[in-house]
Amino acid sequence: MLNVLVAGIAMDGLQGIADSLDSNACVAFIFAGESEILQALAFARFDAMVLDVDVAPRRALKVVKRYRMAARGEPPLPVVGLTSRMPRVVLKAANEGVIDQVLRKPTTEAELHKALSVAVVAAKNRLSLQIEKKPEEGEPQTGACAAG
Repeated sequence: MLNVLVAGIAMDGLQGIADSLDSNACVAFIFAGESEILQALAFARFDAMVLDVDVAPRRALKVVKRYRMAARGEPPLPVVGLTSRMPRVVLKAANEGVIDQVLRKPTTEAELHKALSVAVVAAKNRLSLQIEKKPEEGEPQTGACAAG
């Protein structure tokens, strides 16, 4: 069962997203507003985030960037963005890895569950690659490992 943070700058539409997630596979937790989202991420553990980027996309993406900066070294939180339009800022965020996937609204429950599943698996694969790259204690660091 996945614990999914359903987030956005405004509460509009978040309940509908959460309703489509609440099932045998997911439990949705709704938070709206920049500080509320960051507090939720600081004090609770989520398996993924669904971010509604329709209202104030730059502010919504800024929250994710701030969280990712604060959570460096921790397992990556997969983020699926939902939008009814595709502003350049959202596409850029997807290309830069700020968000893992973008779905265009309206989306079906099956599409949302599939996107979450893909994002969670991809995050686990990234984490396992990071773990595999870490040298043993006392072993000299070389190549890409030396920087991180």
